[in-house]
Amino acid sequence: MTTVRPTSSRSLRDAEQHARRMHLLVAGAATAAAALVYLGVLLAARDRLPDSMATHFGLSGRADDFMPTDTALWVQGAAVLGVPLLLLVVLARGQWWRGVGARPTTALVAGVGTGLTALFVAITRAHVDISDPASVSITWQTAVLALGVGAVVATAAALILPRALPRPPAQPVEPLRIAPSDSVSWFGRASSSRWMLGALAIAVVALSVLGIVSDVWWLWLVALGVVVLILGVSSFAVTIDRSGVTWRSALGVPRGHVALSEIQSAAVVEVTAGDFGGFGVRALPGRLGLITRTGPAVSVTHSRGTLVITVDEADTAASVVEGLRLRARR
Repeated sequence: MTTVRPTSSRSLRDAEQHARRMHLLVAGAATAAAALVYLGVLLAARDRLPDSMATHFGLSGRADDFMPTDTALWVQGAAVLGVPLLLLVVLARGQWWRGVGARPTTALVAGVGTGLTALFVAITRAHVDISDPASVSITWQTAVLALGVGAVVATAAALILPRALPRPPAQPVEPLRIAPSDSVSWFGRASSSRWMLGALAIAVVALSVLGIVSDVWWLWLVALGVVVLILGVSSFAVTIDRSGVTWRSALGVPRGHVALSEIQSAAVVEVTAGDFGGFGVRALPGRLGLITRTGPAVSVTHSRGTLVITVDEADTAASVVEGLRLRARR
């Protein structure tokens, strides 16, 4: 296992470049290997597959939905290659390799791609020399196999990758001067960038097209889930006043509140997607992050943990919190 201990600005840059290369190499190699394995199985078995394939299985393991074989193979291949690549594109924009959660994030990407490959290879092999796809069934061992393959690859990736880079410390701010008679409220917003919204929109369109082409009804549910995800985690309204810090998503839920009496300090921190394992509402032990982009964020330490929000004008937000807290103490 590689240990990264930069001692200067130059060594830090070198460590960041090394971490970036390693994370991209491991994630890319796992994705490429998964795609090649799936392609090899497809080429070896294509002439021995029926005209249609089972694409959905009930709780009993019996097939209950079907699609033409060529379409099913394309959909499976798109998932094997497209899901990890989409994750990589989104995470790369947030420079996830710089975050404290970089290793588990890359390991997750590697494990998802290989786990999907194991699942689809098992399903494809179950159709070999079968004339009636309705007779195909999968067992719980198939799901365990897919999860096991993904877990083994993810564990191996985590062992190969370097340790997390040191993160810059939180920067204290000057408290806003607030008189006892002043009524102060601050309103801000944490919003995802246009490229992220565009990537999510592309995912919705792709799922909708697949749903139309394949006539698989549950793809529409997935597309609807992505739309709800966009509304729920891409934009947050933040209010700071004498009651404390209140936030809610554009959808109305999730939402939360930290009372002013519970707040111990407020500061500005630099965050990346890797610090919290991705974008959106990220709950970690002792920390809750509303992460919509990479950059400065307001960090509010309170009696139950830390709340981090990538809000615009994070320094102003932290200054208002400190000013209100100082007035309350007086």
